[in-house]
Amino acid sequence: MKKRDITKITTIFIHHSASEWGDADIIRSWHVEDRKWDDIGYNSVITNCFPSHESWLDREPDMNSDGCEEDGRDVEYIPAGVRGHNTSSVHICLIGNRSFTSAQLVTLKNTIDYYKYTYPSIVKVLRHADADDRKPECPSLSPKFLRELQK
Repeated sequence: MKKRDITKITTIFIHHSASEWGDADIIRSWHVEDRKWDDIGYNSVITNCFPSHESWLDREPDMNSDGCEEDGRDVEYIPAGVRGHNTSSVHICLIGNRSFTSAQLVTLKNTIDYYKYTYPSIVKVLRHADADDRKPECPSLSPKFLRELQK
């Protein structure tokens, strides 16, 4: 993995996992084993109440995992979230496929606020879809809600 100048981070990108279940470790395995990357592409992952495929299949939610923020790739290394935008951005992934819990959305706002406080050079919060036409539904958050997140 390649290090970067964290003072040049200007953008937060929001993603979704396109799965109804998972956590940072599962996404890391998808990115490392399936895509052959060095690490998970995202800097943060926000879980829902289905941490595993089995919990989702059995409809057995774990309410303690809902809205938890998990560390992904260390921010000092270039992430792998949106081609052509990675050196100047951080990436947050919501576990889910077009729908998210209120706990996840609260944690998303708190995580965005944390990154903006920690990296005052951040001036934009965008959806993956805003920079990649191949991902028109990622992360299925309305532009109006996105404006609320930027405040």
